[in-house]
Amino acid sequence: MFWDIVVIAGVFWIVMSIVSFIQSVHIKNIYKVLEPTGTVYFGRDAGFLRTSYYAFAAVDGNGTVQNAKLLKASRIITIPRLEPLDHLIDKNLSSLDPSMLSLNRGGQQAVKSLITNFEKKSKSTK
Repeated sequence: MFWDIVVIAGVFWIVMSIVSFIQSVHIKNIYKVLEPTGTVYFGRDAGFLRTSYYAFAAVDGNGTVQNAKLLKASRIITIPRLEPLDHLIDKNLSSLDPSMLSLNRGGQQAVKSLITNFEKKSKSTK
């Protein structure tokens, strides 16, 4: 009985490690795609045992979004999914209201965190 639990926990740990590695590869690829178009900012809505949402946006010097992506990831045996955030493209992050976007609660919280990070960084560079 004890060894059955150890084997199951080991298999679960291996699968979670693979899923985490895939998530890291997705994030690296997002930065490769977004960096040429502008400064990349990110926001997240993450929890311990729930789906995590990561919003990434390439922003030009005026605060206008050039390209944006949303990564939905869960560490519990689900493959991370990458989605485009077309709702943000050509909009100014300073005047954007995340509740007006057609996203679920986690996506809206990630975009709200993205806006907060953008405002924090833009104030520190002025």
